[in-house]
Amino acid sequence: MILVDSQTLLWYLTADIKLGKQAKSKLIECQDLYFSSLSILELEIKQFDRTKSQGRLIRSAAINAGLRELEFGGAEAETVSDFPLLGRHDPIDRGLIQQAAHYGAVFFTSDRKLLNQGLTWVIDSQE
Repeated sequence: MILVDSQTLLWYLTADIKLGKQAKSKLIECQDLYFSSLSILELEIKQFDRTKSQGRLIRSAAINAGLRELEFGGAEAETVSDFPLLGRHDPIDRGLIQQAAHYGAVFFTSDRKLLNQGLTWVIDSQE
């Protein structure tokens, strides 16, 4: 099972060259590829000031590309404190990494703070 963060999801769906070759290959080959409902929230928030939201398009595009949506729930929310070094980090990123931990997923991200936690299951999506 692989869970992608919001940026990696966008890179994957748009075939952006920022998505590393190794990461792209692993994502394409994966049969259990997920995005989080938190990523849709994050993308909607970032699009809020624009005239037309892209979030609904991104969710549909992800599902059409074969990714599955992973809903963020209370079980994940109540254990976000399992990563105390991320206490002041972006709350959505904290939720995403906790969601990956909760489900035992490999987590693809380009977020340096998350990559620097020393977790073997957190993978750089730019490699």
